[in-house]
Amino acid sequence: MKQDEQFKHANYFTTNVECDQLNTADAEANRILLKIYGGIGDVLMCLPILRKLSELHIVDIALRNADNSDIGEWTEEIIQHNPYVNNVYTWNYWTTHLSELRIYRKVVVYNPFPYDQEMFYAQPTHRIDLAAELMGITDCNPHDINVHLTNEENVWAYNKLEFIKNPVIIQPTVLRDPWPNNMGKQIPLEIYPRLFKDFPELTFIGIGSTKGNNGDGMDLGEWDNYVSFMDQTTIRQAISLLKWSKFHIIPDSFL
Repeated sequence: MKQDEQFKHANYFTTNVECDQLNTADAEANRILLKIYGGIGDVLMCLPILRKLSELHIVDIALRNADNSDIGEWTEEIIQHNPYVNNVYTWNYWTTHLSELRIYRKVVVYNPFPYDQEMFYAQPTHRIDLAAELMGITDCNPHDINVHLTNEENVWAYNKLEFIKNPVIIQPTVLRDPWPNNMGKQIPLEIYPRLFKDFPELTFIGIGSTKGNNGDGMDLGEWDNYVSFMDQTTIRQAISLLKWSKFHIIPDSFL
């Protein structure tokens, strides 16, 4: 095997399972199990890749242990209503039904963030391109990210913002990993009060979570033109607010 092929195999975990179940039907043999790792932004970037994978395979997803996070398993929420997903297995289900799940030729692990390409790569690429390459997929576009919001979710966000003057969505954050190469992912917190003072005609709406180690949001205090939705929305609700707001100021760490 050539070196570049070895790297490709090393970059995404593939397992061939020899069991009688594979012989039951070609459809079963074409099913793959996808395991998604990373933060909310990583999961969102996986959506175009998931769509591409579904053109080649029947895609099932195995979720992580929701108890390991203060805000649960966000992948489960983000992939709700996704037409490109066949089955979704919770952590509790798939760890107690392993014998039933020995039906896959391939297990694909989406896990681009540990590569730290911003630190080590001579020529970094867009993370979605890196992740797609690791999973054997090409031509994925971040503009194809789609969480498939329902009509109810759209109506909820529209109603929330309808009577708010010139709403601007913000996500005030602090970095959990303050590495030098990460500093561009955070808008300095002292910037926000200056925005509130300089643009009184706008209403800023804070979204995000402050819960435990998985929350990096900050309370900016009381302002006439600032409304805090911190810890008050689901991920999907936050995305629907972004969709229906006039403007947004979101750091790189959000996506």
